[in-house]
Amino acid sequence: MARKKNEQKEPEIQEKSAELVFVIYNAGHSDKLFEVAKKLGINGGTFLNAHGMSKFEAEKFFNIAVEPEKEIALMVVNSLIKDKLLSEIYDTIGPSTAVQGIAFSVKVDSMSENLSKQLFPEEKSDEE
Repeated sequence: MARKKNEQKEPEIQEKSAELVFVIYNAGHSDKLFEVAKKLGINGGTFLNAHGMSKFEAEKFFNIAVEPEKEIALMVVNSLIKDKLLSEIYDTIGPSTAVQGIAFSVKVDSMSENLSKQLFPEEKSDEE
């Protein structure tokens, strides 16, 4: 059967592909994010302190602009669980919650052997 012109093929998720997930949210809620990640078997990530910069969020306090404290979490995850993780993040700490989190991901083109072993532990190396 021929494909219609406008119809696009769904991208295939390769078994050994990874995504870098960025999560930006109001500071002080990393425990909630870590619970979500742990439920899906994600064992770690990097958390950074940040400041929000939005004309809608900046408040004046004694004529000083006060910007909200944010945190950024970075997690490299197996592409097979990325969609589930993003969905869980939006349900738990997304924009409709008090945490005001947003999340997105980018494809990882290459990674260290150590990281690859962590993400894809079922593969045995030839040396073993």
